[in-house]
Amino acid sequence: MEGGARRGPAGALVGCTSPPQLPWRDPDLVGRWTDARGQELPDGSAEMDHAVVAYTFLASTDCSERKDTVYLVLAWPVGQIVHVDELGDPDRTRYFVRGTMGDGYQTQGTFDPDVTLPATARDTGFVRQGNRIFVDRPGTVYVTRPDGRTERWQGMKLGCA
Repeated sequence: MEGGARRGPAGALVGCTSPPQLPWRDPDLVGRWTDARGQELPDGSAEMDHAVVAYTFLASTDCSERKDTVYLVLAWPVGQIVHVDELGDPDRTRYFVRGTMGDGYQTQGTFDPDVTLPATARDTGFVRQGNRIFVDRPGTVYVTRPDGRTERWQGMKLGCA
C-alpha cells in the first residue's frame, strides 16, 4: 500500500497518505506481535502472505498528521488466520482502539488506562515488548503493559456512525 497506509475498519485505508509516525509515547504497542512461543504473528504484510492473526498500527481518528491513536486488529475467533481481504468481515475480524474515537466510528465499551484485569479474561499468548493481549467478551480487549498497568481498549463497530 502506498504511503504506509494500512487497512482499517471494513477494509478502508487508515493512515491517509503519509507514513505512520510514532509519537514519543508508547511505541512499544505498534508493530508485529509474537505468539507464546515467540513466533511472529501474521500481520497482513506481503512477507506474511497477506495473512492476519493480529496487528497494531498507528493512525489518527480524523486523517490528520497526528497519528496518535493505536488500533488493534484481531482475527476472530482469536488465533484464527484470515486473509487481508476478510478484514471488513465482522464474523472474521475484530477491531479495537486505544483511546477515544472521533465521531466517525461507533465503539463498544470505553477506554480505561488503568483497570483490574477480570478473572474471566483469557490470555491470547500474544506479546509485544512486554505488552500482552487478553480477551474477555467479544467486544472487550485488555492489554497489560510492562509497567504492570492493565488497559481496557474499546471495541469498534465496523461501518461509520
